[in-house]
Amino acid sequence: MLKEFGQDDYPSLLRSSLSTIKRLKAELAQQTKGQEPIAIIGMGCRFPGGCHDPETFWQFLAAGGDGIIEAPRDRWSLEDFYDPDPNATGKIYLKEAGFLQENVGNFDAHFFGKQLKWTPSKGCFWR
Repeated sequence: MLKEFGQDDYPSLLRSSLSTIKRLKAELAQQTKGQEPIAIIGMGCRFPGGCHDPETFWQFLAAGGDGIIEAPRDRWSLEDFYDPDPNATGKIYLKEAGFLQENVGNFDAHFFGKQLKWTPSKGCFWR
């Protein structure tokens, strides 16, 4: 509730404010106790549109780039999975999406502790 303070109330208001600040600082210190700051020393990324780093991606977006392409033939057979009917069971109704335009098989699964299983019937990796 908003209250009008007279000139005589300022010392009381300041004491109350200082008390609140001290309480909040103590709560924050308790919440962050044992947490250490982290430092990001590098960054890697891949985005649709052939962007391989944040700067290229930003330039791509600023220029109005559109990373939507037809499904690459080396990923799967579009003819086997496409149907223009969105209600068709087991099919996709879009031919285009935001695909990486590089060999996705170069994903370093071992580094990330992942097992890759090639599924020929689906024509892709399942993680």
